[in-house]
Amino acid sequence: MQLFINNTPVGVSPQESDTIQDLLIAIKKELEENLIIASMAVDNEYKSMDDPVILGTLVSKVEQIELTVATRIEIGISLLEDGKQFIKIGAQELKNGSMSKKGELINSFAWILESLEALRNSLAFPPIDIPVLKAIITNALKKIDNGMSDLEDMKRLGNELEKVAEHFEILKEKLINEEEFTKENTYAHLKDIQTRLPELATHFQTGNDLEAIQQLCIVIDTIELFTRYVASRVGDTAIEEHALVLKDLSLQLLNAFENKDFVLIADLIEYDLNDCIDNILENED
Repeated sequence: MQLFINNTPVGVSPQESDTIQDLLIAIKKELEENLIIASMAVDNEYKSMDDPVILGTLVSKVEQIELTVATRIEIGISLLEDGKQFIKIGAQELKNGSMSKKGELINSFAWILESLEALRNSLAFPPIDIPVLKAIITNALKKIDNGMSDLEDMKRLGNELEKVAEHFEILKEKLINEEEFTKENTYAHLKDIQTRLPELATHFQTGNDLEAIQQLCIVIDTIELFTRYVASRVGDTAIEEHALVLKDLSLQLLNAFENKDFVLIADLIEYDLNDCIDNILENED
């Protein structure tokens, strides 16, 4: 049996009774802490590492195993790139007024949802706007699954999904360039989003959903940045209380978004969130 890791041959001497699961366990023990096995091909066919039949197969029964090893960030970037391409294809189909590939679209969007959830679970500090993307795609999936016949509705959904595809790229950049949790950086971001809040509330009040969604993600990202900064300042009870309030507000915003309660979102942004940021900035020192 030949073993390749990231296209490089690796010498192994498995026991005759060793299964593929035994081999994977042994390899995982040798990997650096930040690396994981991302994919596996057995005799030139990609196989699920959760498949009990594959895992129970004797190594002696296969000729070649190819493993791809990467960091969680690298895997996340790859998932987001694939997801972005699927979204762009779906958006174009809808803008063309075509539902001829409905089954493919449904499968692609279901895969994206699973990938986003896997990404969120694999990262120590997953970007909090992942649930927002999941909510948007889930809504689009329901519309496609229920069937769409109105060309204007299809075009409108296609335009919305194009915006979502752009945000996949933004999210990918966030994984590539993780920000430092310095006080100066964190508070600068809070001041920036506070200037955006009145306009953002207006977007939700007037139904300008596309622009609102993009800016809401920036706001929620900044709340997450502050929360992570606070986590690095163990024992600072003053900012810990502010972080708890902000975290609760971000959850309320996400719940309201998933329920399409844009009036509540506008109120939370215009009053509660603005007041909370005021309190944080007033006690900055």
